[in-house]
Amino acid sequence: MGAKVSKTFNKQVTHVVFKDGYQSTWDKAQKKGVKLVSVLWVDKCRTAGVHVDEALFPAANTPACLPYLSKKKHKCMQPKDFIPKTPENDKRLQKKFEKMANELQRQKTTLGKQRVNSMILCIVFMHLVWFA
Repeated sequence: MGAKVSKTFNKQVTHVVFKDGYQSTWDKAQKKGVKLVSVLWVDKCRTAGVHVDEALFPAANTPACLPYLSKKKHKCMQPKDFIPKTPENDKRLQKKFEKMANELQRQKTTLGKQRVNSMILCIVFMHLVWFA
């Protein structure tokens, strides 16, 4: 039937299929004059193979139908018992962490030796200048 799905609300949007959505999406669609329809409208258009009247399948946005709509929280896809990986509980991360720590220590040691060598060189140079 030629429908295109848009992830964002833009000027080309003609219909909003609304199911358990945000109040801001509902308000924006009404303000722009975009038709708000239920998921059933899409299914009926697909099965009938023709454009069905939108008025037959209005989207629901009443507090009685959707009491949690006004205070909808963003749902996280992670399970509630999800434990983030840290060097303390993941051996692979622990090895990477140790490798980075060793490399940093090596760089500090090398840098420290260079500073000491340059300080000695500077003192020798000053000694040569003073006693020359």
